[in-house]
Parts: sequence; structure tokens; C-alpha cells
Amino acid sequence: MGRRIMVPRYTRPEMGAIWAPENRYRIWFEIEALAAEGMARAGAH
Repeated sequence: MGRRIMVPRYTRPEMGAIWAPENRYRIWFEIEALAAEGMARAGAH
């Protein structure tokens, strides 16, 4: 972690926002939460 995904001088603000750490972590959390819900419905422990 901590390395840059995009080169700042070539990145438009809208595109940079997609790859911002806050946004990436939010998306990862949503994916993990949905996976956990699916596993709970399937009876996985």
C-alpha cells in the first residue's frame, strides 16, 4: 500500500477520485459485506 496508482500530473480530478484510498476502501468494504451476507444466507460459517 501507499504507492501511487496514477501519476498526478496526468490525472484528471474525476479519475483520481476513483482511485483515492477512501474510495477504494469503501468499495472493498461493500464487496466484503455483500460476500458475508451471501455466505450467511448459504449457511457458511
